[in-house]
Amino acid sequence: MRIHYIREFLVLTETLNYTEAAKRLHITQPALSKHVDAMEKILGVRLLARSSAGVRLTAEGEGFRKDAVRIVSEYDYALEKIEARKRRSSTVVRIGYLRDAARRVLLPLHAWFKKYHPDVELRFLSVEYMRLSEDLRTRQADVIITMDDDPSLRAECETVPLYDDTFVAAVAPWHRLAQRDSVKLADLEGERLLVPSRHVWPNIRSFFDSRCSADLLANSRRMSDVDTLFFLIESGQGVAVVTSHNRYVYGGKVKFLPLDEPDVPTFPVSALWLKESNGFEGTARAIELMRRACERIRRDLAD
Repeated sequence: MRIHYIREFLVLTETLNYTEAAKRLHITQPALSKHVDAMEKILGVRLLARSSAGVRLTAEGEGFRKDAVRIVSEYDYALEKIEARKRRSSTVVRIGYLRDAARRVLLPLHAWFKKYHPDVELRFLSVEYMRLSEDLRTRQADVIITMDDDPSLRAECETVPLYDDTFVAAVAPWHRLAQRDSVKLADLEGERLLVPSRHVWPNIRSFFDSRCSADLLANSRRMSDVDTLFFLIESGQGVAVVTSHNRYVYGGKVKFLPLDEPDVPTFPVSALWLKESNGFEGTARAIELMRRACERIRRDLAD
């Protein structure tokens, strides 16, 4: 089976629309249909079912989709390792990271490997919060750097906590609350509250739902894009409760204020990798080096 057929199938599973998938892939719809038909003949099962209601994955299609993600990831990783060998790198480590949370960590991590283990090549990719765990579990990433607040993922992983994170209020620098040392959620009454989407930031949304009054939530706008969220705060179009790690990116444009509330959750930003990290080439060595680098960075950040 041709690898580009599998890639096309994965795009189609995202859109469940042949026309849209063909546009994304820059091929014709008949060509895409032909390739899917060829896959189904090779596999001997129907992957997709069409009806007047649209396109849906069959049970076999859903099962194959999960395997296809891993197949494509392993294929791409094999090519990366070949390219690394050409550059005389002994190991490639793929690091998925949550952009703002990892901001303090990426440069020292790169510098540590460059100084002590230049034969290890680090590949970095910024990924949305909700995709990081999936990328790790499907071997699209060997290590992730993210908010460590998922007990089910933590049970599967080795972790090195890097620094502590918590929730804070974010307002424009000239906002009426900006000169305060801290704020209560009640102080935000009357403001337009920018509320994170549960799909994108479930832990923050759960905090909102459990702590904010109905009046505060009634005058809110749901957000699914962190850059737009902070643009709206900076321009005075709303206020928000966010994670404190955002200050490492937006601290010069937005004022971050501690929350004067009981039992505000804290959680670490950590590096995580699966306990059975077969995605690594030279597994034991790569994991040990990553652990040592992260523990050094943790000590430096604590000083």
